[in-house]
Amino acid sequence: MLDMNCDSHLCETDLFTYLELHKDDEYYQNIMIYDIQDIAQAFRSRNDTLTRTDDVMDYSKPNAPRIKNLSNYLISSK
Repeated sequence: MLDMNCDSHLCETDLFTYLELHKDDEYYQNIMIYDIQDIAQAFRSRNDTLTRTDDVMDYSKPNAPRIKNLSNYLISSK
């Protein structure tokens, strides 16, 4: 059985069904590509903002984040 994420908003099965029904429609293909690119850019931008303004961790080296503020780290880990 497929594990679909249905969180009382939009179910993944609904999205996949929609895409399947419009897979041959060039207009919808272009819209979906642009929407997905916009969503990816929004997530990238939000992630950059969160890592820059994080009071606890320093992400200047993404592969080896460090604790920036030990007091805030201990408070956030409670």
